[in-house]
Amino acid sequence: MFLGQVERDTGFKVIRVGNNAFQGNSKLLSFIGPDVVETGSSSFQKSSITNATLSPAFHTFGGSDFDYCKSINSFWPSTMTNLTNMAKSAFCNSTVTGDFVLPIATNIGDSAFSYTRITSLIATNCTSVGSEAMRSCTALHTVVLSDNLETMGGYVFYSAFALREFSPRTMPRLTAMPNNAFTACSKLYGDFVLPIATSIGDTAFRNTQIDSIVATNCTSVGTDAFRYCNYILHSLTNAVFSPDISHIGNAAFDMDKKLVSFFPTNMPGIASLGSIFCSCDGALKLAFLFPNLTTFNGSTFQSCSGIPFVSAPRCTSIGGNTFYNCTGLAGVELPELEYIGVGAFRNCKALTNEIVLTGSTLTSIPAYAFQTCGKIARVTIKAPNITSLGTEAFCYGPTPPIYWNTTVQPAISFGTRAIAGGANATTADPYPYVHAMTSVAAYGWEQYYTPVSQLTDTQKARSDYPGKRTLGLVSIPPADTGSVFWIVDDRIHRTMLIVR
Repeated sequence: MFLGQVERDTGFKVIRVGNNAFQGNSKLLSFIGPDVVETGSSSFQKSSITNATLSPAFHTFGGSDFDYCKSINSFWPSTMTNLTNMAKSAFCNSTVTGDFVLPIATNIGDSAFSYTRITSLIATNCTSVGSEAMRSCTALHTVVLSDNLETMGGYVFYSAFALREFSPRTMPRLTAMPNNAFTACSKLYGDFVLPIATSIGDTAFRNTQIDSIVATNCTSVGTDAFRYCNYILHSLTNAVFSPDISHIGNAAFDMDKKLVSFFPTNMPGIASLGSIFCSCDGALKLAFLFPNLTTFNGSTFQSCSGIPFVSAPRCTSIGGNTFYNCTGLAGVELPELEYIGVGAFRNCKALTNEIVLTGSTLTSIPAYAFQTCGKIARVTIKAPNITSLGTEAFCYGPTPPIYWNTTVQPAISFGTRAIAGGANATTADPYPYVHAMTSVAAYGWEQYYTPVSQLTDTQKARSDYPGKRTLGLVSIPPADTGSVFWIVDDRIHRTMLIVR
């Protein structure tokens, strides 16, 4: 039988379309069932239907009813006053369009409208929205749910690029904001308040225009949760979480260039951090305290030029670029470090602390670690197994003074301008200083320096010549891109006073 159009038979009322009734039917174009109040599971799935008209009293979808209907452009009624549950995958991957109103529905199932062309959804009684319910609904601009919304599934509005109006923004019953909930909803704005939510999942608000997040019970913020919330008209400016916060995922606030307010700034529950504030620029001007943190995994505060102070008194590991380009960072409270990554303090022009490197496992001071750190009081080396100094580890003047307290290994590998006062190591002024603090250090550096007795008058006439405590001058070729620095005898010389 050719099923170009199906209407009710005279004398009979079709009130239900059974499971799989028209599944995969490539001849079906239109279905008119003015008395149909229920459709079964997969009833029209993957059919060629272009429009469907059902009863205004329609009340039940079976699940996957119009799934993968790639030709449907009209469905009636789009206002369903008797529907209590929008079934799983009801319109998933279909071309259905329009505005849907579900006044009494309490649940919208997983993938119910995902990848469709609907433009709005009003479901003011809905307290539960399933995973991927409106994923990639690229025409969806308005969603209104119950003020008592309790659960949202992962990817629920993922890549709903046009979504601008969302209600409720205050969700007093939501216990968790799931992974990828609003990822790439690049028009979504406003102030979100989650009073009892304990977690905000990975990329939950990434690439949105939300203005603030207040989640005073939240102890876990996922990876990329608020990354790239930085737009011209709206940007994330305020973030408030629980004072007991214990986890902030990598890149959680990266590129949030207008973030000015963050709470808490004292986080005793945090044990390690990745690049949470990378490239937040100068708007964030807060001091941060991490009493129990042991590891910065890298890029944590990279290019946060406004942060003045960071305290982490138990931290022994500083990953690559942790404080890179923190040009306003004046102080850090750190213990003796056992690991330091590439560019860890690079371009910290205002930093005045002493940095101490220690431990037998530290074998390298990596590239750019202290490049352009002219105000650092000193870098003290207590690590006995340093075998390499990376490219521009201590470079561009004035370089911080280096206080060497331990063994100097033979055949240290010097990277390009590892210890140099400028782009040309030989012509730089001043040359850096390495202070030998112990006899072991003083004797160790003998293998590298030219002793004072062999220096030229020109070299000894330099304004940066250390004077009578000079042990020698180290010149590691090539002349322009190598390393040139003074070795200064800073051993503690004891004088015995004999009383006769």
